[in-house]
Amino acid sequence: MSYAVHEPIGRTIQLAAPMRVEDVLLRQNEAYPDLPPSFHCRPLLADITAATCKTNFLAHKGVSCRGCIVGMMHAAVTSRTAIDVLNDESLNRHERAMAKNSLACVRCMKDSSSNKRLQMGMRLVRAGTICVSCWNRESECKRGLNSKNGQPRKWASCLRPTSVVIRKDGKLKTVDIGMTTGPSEAMRHAERRNFDLVEIWIDGERGEAMPDVAPLSVSTIVASKASKPRKQRTTHLRVETGRDFELDDDEAAEPSAPVADTVAPIDATESVSEPAGSVAAALTNHETAKSEWAGCYVTDTDGTTTYVCDYARQHSLTDWQAAVALGACDADYEDGEAEVTTAPAPEPEPVKREPASRRLTGKQQRKAQKAARRAERARNQAASAHQVPTIKQTAAAYMAVLFAGA
Repeated sequence: MSYAVHEPIGRTIQLAAPMRVEDVLLRQNEAYPDLPPSFHCRPLLADITAATCKTNFLAHKGVSCRGCIVGMMHAAVTSRTAIDVLNDESLNRHERAMAKNSLACVRCMKDSSSNKRLQMGMRLVRAGTICVSCWNRESECKRGLNSKNGQPRKWASCLRPTSVVIRKDGKLKTVDIGMTTGPSEAMRHAERRNFDLVEIWIDGERGEAMPDVAPLSVSTIVASKASKPRKQRTTHLRVETGRDFELDDDEAAEPSAPVADTVAPIDATESVSEPAGSVAAALTNHETAKSEWAGCYVTDTDGTTTYVCDYARQHSLTDWQAAVALGACDADYEDGEAEVTTAPAPEPEPVKREPASRRLTGKQQRKAQKAARRAERARNQAASAHQVPTIKQTAAAYMAVLFAGA
């Protein structure tokens, strides 16, 4: 008897090799001539008849009989497809689930080998016809909202409610198969479920002659989206006067034309006087520092109030000159004299507390002791290194002793 050796899984196991058609040798049992001829079945380790082999294969009770070539021969069963296994109600649910998940989706036509996005195998729903992804897209189209609470776009334009009329037990029956993309998907659905298809109804109309509608492409969806209005930004430019001016994007994008240098050269012998209303004078009068005459004013006999700073700006004078002209101060008063104040002594910095030393663990203490021993050993080796004679000195002393004895 030959055995098929499989790879060990925790322990070494040996299973009998599967039967072949040429291994079936019918022979008559001499002790029981009334019994039909039998053959030896290696998986069952027994002599069985052809009728017993057929019964075991059709009952699907033993693991060794499932998919046996000899059992299919005796039961007159040809090789079955996954669709046949899926629709065979005599099989257990595990075999039917394996056959169902090995098929492709009738809508996207993807299976476990072509759908690279999934980490595990494909899972088909609705009687093993469509995948979970297509089921979710169909549910979003029915609800009118996707997972982001937006309107579905890709599949909403092609999925339509569909029903089929089938013949079962000599009677016509209408079956709702959900939503499809056209008659081709409806026929694939009927073939998957072994329906005797009679009619196809899509959106309440006969759909055998209707065209199949493909989902929208990504480029079409992007092009159909309304573009958002461009937000107008404001560019801030800072000039020497310290003030900010706001320009729009169009004005800021246009480069200013270069200004021609039309200023004539100035003769050093000529005296140049700056006009009273020039920008330099205005910038000089409007100093950023607050003047000491700010808020000071003079009231005449007729009740007219004149502020020193306003008078200085009107007559292009300094605040001190305007105060002298208005009689607010003596002419001998020199502007700019200020009391000398000493800066307060800095406060002493608070004394920081030193952090408390952390207590070392046992492992850290052993590491520190080992490091100390290594350092001590290194110092001892360095101290004794100069005391050890070299090889040359040792050889010379040996030769001296050797020849002295001779």
